[in-house]
Amino acid sequence: MGRSVHFGKTDFTLRLTGLHTLLALKNTITLPYQSIKHVEVGTFVPPKWMWRLPGTSIGPLNIYEGSFQYQNEWYFLSFAQTDSLLILEVEGHAKYQHVIVQLENPTEVAATLRKYLREQKAT
Repeated sequence: MGRSVHFGKTDFTLRLTGLHTLLALKNTITLPYQSIKHVEVGTFVPPKWMWRLPGTSIGPLNIYEGSFQYQNEWYFLSFAQTDSLLILEVEGHAKYQHVIVQLENPTEVAATLRKYLREQKAT
């Protein structure tokens, strides 16, 4: 699929490969667990007036890859469908407030990520 995740000791890392890297102009997003405020699997339809900075979007096909800005918030988008997406709300990251990606197993990734977040809060 060109997207994979890694659960580190203190960070969650999203890695893009192949065509996704070229379209997004980025290959890795690393988020400290403490910066992730909300995790869900759901639907996201990008607003029509998002700015690509830099990124690639093909609206009619729902293909979005890269950095986008909307109403003074930064989004990292990497998907080719609008449902069953891993949706992360982020606070305190150097750039992004939202990270929304298509994965083969978003529900499993969300459950594992929630487990890591609970463990971080317990320490």
